[in-house]
Amino acid sequence: MQPLTRALDVACALAQASNGLTLQQLCNRLPVPAGSMHRLLGVLQEERFVTRAEGSTRYFIGPAAWEIGRNVRAATRSLPKRALGLLPELAETLGLPVHFAELRDGRAVCAWSSGDGHDVPPAPAVQAGSPLPLHATASARALMVDLERYQIRQLLSTAEFTPYTPRTPRGVPEVLERVAFTRTHGYNVAHGEWDGRTWALSASVRGGAGQVIGSVTVATRQTRPALRVARDRVRREVLRTAAAMSAELGWCPAPTAASSPAAA
Repeated sequence: MQPLTRALDVACALAQASNGLTLQQLCNRLPVPAGSMHRLLGVLQEERFVTRAEGSTRYFIGPAAWEIGRNVRAATRSLPKRALGLLPELAETLGLPVHFAELRDGRAVCAWSSGDGHDVPPAPAVQAGSPLPLHATASARALMVDLERYQIRQLLSTAEFTPYTPRTPRGVPEVLERVAFTRTHGYNVAHGEWDGRTWALSASVRGGAGQVIGSVTVATRQTRPALRVARDRVRREVLRTAAAMSAELGWCPAPTAASSPAAA
């Protein structure tokens, strides 16, 4: 197992070094003797996981590793049937509209919606393919939960901060504050931001590498009397569904201190 572990450590180190690393720099970062590192780099280079230009002493992440990354991103664009099947189950359980959103080319887009044929129409109407305002929806904020502040600013730099209602965030700082809430609590709530009568709750869905690939959302008119007494249940069911979908996609979260064997 040690050679495999070392190979993964080398790949991770190079993936984080845009300017590449020399053999000595890799040895300094990783507890691997120079001779072993040289042999390991030779194998990785032969398999195209590491590359080095002729005459250069610096190693870079190779095309085989990039190809794996592209394949992973492509695979997450198509949800397995079992994961996708959890969405209508959530809509049936709660009796409320559900939609699943993805971040595509810098835009939040609805990829699936229970709106068609559902007893309670979503509000505002969210159908598959519909764009979702980055600044005014819980769905979009759940998609941004792992982004750095500068990445969120960059994403919002071309967004129109349309003031849909008095509760609509008016600028980047307000969006950053709401994304921070999502990181702390594991879900996001939008209360009359896009539509004055809409209440929505969203949670992130992760792929096998832990990356956020989408968000699952329950969104409906906040005037429904049953909703006012059922928000805790909505939160529990949305979080449960997001976790179940993530598990179907291979995500296994790190155990918390309370659940680790050492803490038992």
